[in-house]
Amino acid sequence: MGYFDVAVVDPNLNESFSSAYRKAAIPAVKGQLQFNADFEGGNLGSVKPLSEFEYELSIRGDTGAPKYRLWFHFKVSNCKAGQRVLFSIINFSKQRSLFRDGMAPLVSSSSRPRWERIPAKNTFYYRAPKLNNAYVMSFVFVFDREEDVYGFSYSYPFTYTHQQKLLAELELRQLPYVQRRLLCRSVQQRRVDMLLVTDPATNRHRRKKCVIVCSRIHPGETPASHCMAGFLNYITSNRPEVVELRKSLLFVVVPMLNPDGTFLGNYRCDSLGTDLNRSWASPDPLTEPTLMATKDMMQWYHNKNEVDVDFVFDMHAHSTASTGFFLCNPPLDKTAAAGYERVSVFPRLLAEKSTDFSIGSCKFCDDPSKLGSGRRALGAVMPKSMCYTLELSFFPSAGDSSAPPTTDEGYMKFGEQFGQTIAEYYRIKKTSNVTNNGGNKPPPTDPRP
Repeated sequence: MGYFDVAVVDPNLNESFSSAYRKAAIPAVKGQLQFNADFEGGNLGSVKPLSEFEYELSIRGDTGAPKYRLWFHFKVSNCKAGQRVLFSIINFSKQRSLFRDGMAPLVSSSSRPRWERIPAKNTFYYRAPKLNNAYVMSFVFVFDREEDVYGFSYSYPFTYTHQQKLLAELELRQLPYVQRRLLCRSVQQRRVDMLLVTDPATNRHRRKKCVIVCSRIHPGETPASHCMAGFLNYITSNRPEVVELRKSLLFVVVPMLNPDGTFLGNYRCDSLGTDLNRSWASPDPLTEPTLMATKDMMQWYHNKNEVDVDFVFDMHAHSTASTGFFLCNPPLDKTAAAGYERVSVFPRLLAEKSTDFSIGSCKFCDDPSKLGSGRRALGAVMPKSMCYTLELSFFPSAGDSSAPPTTDEGYMKFGEQFGQTIAEYYRIKKTSNVTNNGGNKPPPTDPRP
């Protein structure tokens, strides 16, 4: 019997669960489910049995900011084979959700560690009159192996430890064009790493273009880290176009901006309850050291004579959008068409590469409430650079039954396509420069005195 087969239920549940219940001893009665979120990235606040086959669950709010409740990741053990249970999560902080458009939670187990999406037909998103019309997400699940520990998650997990493992493996390869540096440490003393990817043999011979990419300032937006992993695989590969690109381009990458919030299983905030993506304008060196160090580093490269920082990309994931898109800064001169055209080139190229990205969903955004975001704050102090917020969908093509939902591998593929788009952008730009200069002829002399 598999995960999603229908079975007769007899869990024989009698005992109630307190809000602090996480690691109780194994009960005498098989089928009395045991819940655990006491692991890296875990999140579950309370569990309440309503009947033999129904559990009411609450998400733990972010550390120091309980109003943020979306990410969940918990484990269940001590099940009976064939036990069919209805789980209901009752306290999401957002009303709009992709759950009403076909998204469903993910499940894995100790014997089948690969995450699978629970069928949409077994998932329900609705207003509950008994809970003051609050939105509830319920899903039905059949446990099929008594010895397994099962995991349930909002999206594909990606922990701080996993990020460190990937960076260590990359460092052990001792690639001459990759440097791993400690940018700073977080409030809870976790590493914030920076990668420099470029061909060192060409550093002294030419002025290089620079692309800065960062990710995971919001801990629960795990698709951004899977995308980042695919992007790093691409720019550190030996593909001919990448080898050529590294000769003229410097990649500066900060893979995880909020390691504390990620470790704690928060959705949006760090360990002090701060939404770091609203603090870029004036970060505090004591309470927001990751932002301070990252912003100083970016400005240093922006002001450095040896490089031109063309792009700054900040990777996120969006909980209601059905496709990927960019938030873009409007040009300084909002009446000049050339400024909009310059910023629109890269999004158009990316839309040609990926079906999970829509140029029609991209927005020029100067919302005053987002002045503290990375895109707005960095754009203000780095006027020569184009700064973007990349938003991935937690469930691309939501509502389109012909489009398969993106997996963790799908997000990695998008990261690769993102890297390919950067290569294509500079290939086109190089071709355009050669054409404008008359083939291999030198550029015309500036007639001004």
